[in-house]
Amino acid sequence: MGLTLFYVLSYLHPHELNTSIYPYRGAKITILADNDYYSQSSSPTYHHLQSLPRFNPLGAPISETNKTGLGSSAALITALTAALISSYSDIDITSPKGKQIIHNLAQVAHCAAQRKVGSGFDIAAAVYGSCIYRRFETDVMEGGILEGTNMDPETRLKLKSVVNRAWDMETTKFSMPEGLRVIMGDVSGGSATPSMVRSVMAWKASNPDAKNVWEDLGSSNKRFISLLDGLRKFDAKDIVTELKKGMHTGRSTSNLELYAALHSVIEEFKVPFFCPCFF
Repeated sequence: MGLTLFYVLSYLHPHELNTSIYPYRGAKITILADNDYYSQSSSPTYHHLQSLPRFNPLGAPISETNKTGLGSSAALITALTAALISSYSDIDITSPKGKQIIHNLAQVAHCAAQRKVGSGFDIAAAVYGSCIYRRFETDVMEGGILEGTNMDPETRLKLKSVVNRAWDMETTKFSMPEGLRVIMGDVSGGSATPSMVRSVMAWKASNPDAKNVWEDLGSSNKRFISLLDGLRKFDAKDIVTELKKGMHTGRSTSNLELYAALHSVIEEFKVPFFCPCFF
């Protein structure tokens, strides 16, 4: 949170910082954590979890609470960046330009906090919602702006230039087809993105087949998105009905087009037809 404050106020100082809107001195920031971001160890059943208030007190410091790995750090940085920009400037954070500034500034703060230039997807999703994302080039954050220790006038100008310009990236709105949803299980084991990324990078550097595996994974993700898009033209009830019939190769069906679309998903990812996640 400290780095987010550092970068936002460095970006706004001195001309855009509008302390006449809200007095800067004595500002109080209250952070509420959504239940989905942190393991709710006190909930013995799913029904009990559903009954909890939206921002259930953790009962322990965040540093001692297991995270679910759904992007809590990115959501916190993005929300805090937007709140500060909205409070201390005249920037309209709901406008395309305002969202661009929030996105770029939050990306800088997030990269500085993690001490690396990551994929940036979680920040993009926090700003633009569910989307298909093509990341920015890593050299966009140049000029020492990620050092996070000294923001002299020259570096502050570089930060402002980086945040204000359009990055070479792309977000396309995306949502699951009607009737389908993603279900994730919380193993209450916690996650730490930087260490996990370091492990993956070490594997890529030491494994001669890593490049092929990585490229295959990327291709599979793109195919998965394409197959999901192909299901949008079908009615959700028809999809569920067809799945419940327990299709198998060669079985006759009254909707050959729907059968082919669903069968493509199965063949591509070898998903069992009776997998509970379909119902």
